[in-house]
Amino acid sequence: MFPDFFVTLRMSAERLRSEHAAEIHRMHQDAEQMALLGGVRTESQSALYMERNLEHWKEHGFGVWMLRHRAQGEMAGRVLLRHLDLDGIDEVEVGYSLYPAYWGLGLAAEVAAACLERARDTLGFTRVVAITAPQNLRSQRVMTKVGMRFERDIQHDGHHLVLFRTADATSKPGDLSEP
Repeated sequence: MFPDFFVTLRMSAERLRSEHAAEIHRMHQDAEQMALLGGVRTESQSALYMERNLEHWKEHGFGVWMLRHRAQGEMAGRVLLRHLDLDGIDEVEVGYSLYPAYWGLGLAAEVAAACLERARDTLGFTRVVAITAPQNLRSQRVMTKVGMRFERDIQHDGHHLVLFRTADATSKPGDLSEP
């Protein structure tokens, strides 16, 4: 089981809870933040996101964490580890989304690396994926910085995306456990 709370050098991460619904919706209303994440979302879409991700926590013991900048104390975004069905294969995905004020500071790489480390050391996942839009070069740089490699272009939920994967030559796609 993954911890409900963890910290990095500059960020603190707390498990997604129902009281975060307003903050999630605020994130989903930020057009700049959501531009490469499918666009702004309605209140009902945010509620569905909350429902799905709270259920993921109950079922798997990990999921979405809300991020707070430690020095400023303000909400900065979210980070996640969650199951993702890709072409009928159960994968574990790392993802992150920060408010634009926190872009370009290395924070996404900091929290993504922390999640990857915990995915490996705590949960035993040897391979983790990340997906993004082909034009989201910032996110792709984060993926590369944390040791992920471009694997291929994919279609997922009707969107053309790029798939990155942690580099572990001893396991194959969909292999969620230690070899």
